[in-house]
Amino acid sequence: MTEIISTTNLVKNYGDIRAVDGLNLSIESGTVFGFLGPNGSGKSTTIGMLLGLIHPTDGTMCLAGHDPQVEPVSVRSKVGVLPENFTPYPSLTGREHIKYISRLRGEEIDPEAALSEVGLERAQDRTATAYSKGMTQRLGLAMALIGRPPILILDEPFTGLDPDGAQLVRDVVMRERSRGTTTLFSSHILGQVETLCDEIGIISQGTLVAEGSMAGLQKKGELLTHTTFKIQDQTDDAIDLLDSLEIVENVSNTGSTIVVDHDSESSHLDLVRQLQKNEIKITDATIQTPTVEDIYREFT
Repeated sequence: MTEIISTTNLVKNYGDIRAVDGLNLSIESGTVFGFLGPNGSGKSTTIGMLLGLIHPTDGTMCLAGHDPQVEPVSVRSKVGVLPENFTPYPSLTGREHIKYISRLRGEEIDPEAALSEVGLERAQDRTATAYSKGMTQRLGLAMALIGRPPILILDEPFTGLDPDGAQLVRDVVMRERSRGTTTLFSSHILGQVETLCDEIGIISQGTLVAEGSMAGLQKKGELLTHTTFKIQDQTDDAIDLLDSLEIVENVSNTGSTIVVDHDSESSHLDLVRQLQKNEIKITDATIQTPTVEDIYREFT
């Protein structure tokens, strides 16, 4: 896979405040990339620079082979954007929004088909003032998809969406991924990030503190998986056996219930096999792997 979004030593200062501090991002084509960080961490500033809306203090950027500071028009032709707090034109209908953006992009688009794709076919002739927050988000997504750009940048795309709307966004992102589209999205709804993303990047105080796959970041953060076993008998033998394994960090128990903290790279099945090999009977097992929220908290 080839790199389609990159930044090198990207810096943005606002007076004495450094909003982005030497940011180095590398996102491969066809990737769904979650860009995470606390409020004020530099996410929105970074996205603004990638889109050519904010001038960097230092460093370089490249999107689909173009520098957004040197070739902003070329970059915008390659990127579909759903900005945070997207605000439509209040006097235009959904259909008119699609027609307007289509003309700007030089595309021939069927407005009804574009709006049907995001579940707004019945609201295409209503003005935007009659749209709920969720409908407005769907309209913004339909506009971002015009022309099937190779890059989508979605800033807080799940804001205001009900479960059906959130599922629609997930379906759209995965469908576009199957077409080779690269999606960068920021979200405070970490469960959606975990469901969708191939990789995540975590920014804190303007610095990229972690970047990689879930498995890679679990390993880097030395996060453990917690597996709980219920043992029919031989509890002491099970504890001694599990405690002797190299992948196990800690073993605790309450009666016949044993909790094992072990390396996230290893599988709970490795533990099961060892217990069965020693004829220790397991009546139940549950696994709790590190979540994206665990990773986020570890690195921020």
